Amino acid sequence: MQVTKTFMGSLWIFLLIPADVEGQCTKPTMTENAVIHEDYILTEIFDEKSTIKVKCHPGYEPTSTSPRRLTCENGQWIPRPEKFTCQKKTCGNPGDIENGIYNYLNGNEFGDTIKAVCKTGYYILGSETRVCMANREWDGQPPVCEVVKCGPPPDVPNGQTRLPLEEEYDYGQVVQYVCADGYTLLGGTVHCLQNGSWSSTLRCIVVDCKRPDIANARRIEGGSGPYRYRDTLRYECNVGYRMTNNTDRTVCLEMGWSPTLVCEEVKCPSLKSTNVIITEGGVGPYRHGSVVRYQCQTGHALVGDSQLKCGLDGQWSSDPVCLKVTECRQLSHTNASIIKGGDGPYKVNDVLEYKCPAENKMIGNPELKCQSDGRWSSDPPYCEGNSSGWETTLGVCATVFCGGVVGGGAGAYWWNKKNSRKTASAVEGEDINLNSDRDPECVIQSSGTQTQTA
Repeated sequence: MQVTKTFMGSLWIFLLIPADVEGQCTKPTMTENAVIHEDYILTEIFDEKSTIKVKCHPGYEPTSTSPRRLTCENGQWIPRPEKFTCQKKTCGNPGDIENGIYNYLNGNEFGDTIKAVCKTGYYILGSETRVCMANREWDGQPPVCEVVKCGPPPDVPNGQTRLPLEEEYDYGQVVQYVCADGYTLLGGTVHCLQNGSWSSTLRCIVVDCKRPDIANARRIEGGSGPYRYRDTLRYECNVGYRMTNNTDRTVCLEMGWSPTLVCEEVKCPSLKSTNVIITEGGVGPYRHGSVVRYQCQTGHALVGDSQLKCGLDGQWSSDPVCLKVTECRQLSHTNASIIKGGDGPYKVNDVLEYKCPAENKMIGNPELKCQSDGRWSSDPPYCEGNSSGWETTLGVCATVFCGGVVGGGAGAYWWNKKNSRKTASAVEGEDINLNSDRDPECVIQSSGTQTQTA
């Protein structure tokens, strides 16, 4: 009895020992999309040295490094079950679609979908989608891209098709029309659209434009009428006017002449210069050819012309410029002596006083004033009959005859010995031939006479 109890206890302990201790293996746990072969699907315990085959679910295949069999060794599967991995199968090229293409929505692996798209003007016949199957083939049949058809083109009043009508037309096909005599075709052609309709309807109309009436302009190109569709005329504005458009051409269209040409009168803007006093023509508007005369305000001197003219471009011939005056120029030489005012510079309102010897008569004003316009009140005076005065005043003076008045004084002339013996300066910087081999004497002559002492 005691032996029986001992045996049963040992058997119970044996049954509690794990299988791997005895060399057996339980059913392996496989990775995603992997299973053991169906021959072992019902087996839960595998003996030592048992070998089983593993495989992937439909649509998947083992990776290149995956083992194809597992062996039970010492209670463990060798290689380990996690070494067996599966990947999706791929499908090949689905082939070409005439007048269409396949778009791969997510790839070409098992379960992926492609979509057929036809070119513009074609529509699809059959299923537009195909799916990659477990056998590496795309399901279904390739679709067909069929061209869109249009029925006969529309009728055009007062017009007809250039060629005989057909029952139907392919997408993009063009039909031309011609109009009856006296009518103009607007549009030219129609074509079959991708939705099976025709493009915009053509029209045959009568286009007759009247002769344009453009004020202050004359026609320089184009006939005198009648004017039909697309006839072109060119115009030129009269003197004193200019086109407001960027073109001088107008075209006869369905709604009349386009663009409408306008010749506007040329006008110059009002003068806005400062320190200017307009003396003539100050009231606008200032049309082409208008003249404005002006002078400068006190204390300012004129630069440029005192007369402005309005040009064909609507601009003045120049801008009036009046600059503020601060000095008068240096005076020309004279034989009269300056007794007041010095040698300069001469500011506005400065005064110079001149004096002649008692025995000589002064010709001119003895007092000169620097005016606000930068000019002296008169030319310097000179002493009549005082030839020595020239020598004293100029230092290198001889005689001057022939030519203009130096310094603006009537009858005052001199010759500078620093020049050639045969030349004399009648106006500063201007030479005159005296036709003499000897130095002329210092002589004063009256205005309008020419005297030379050899």
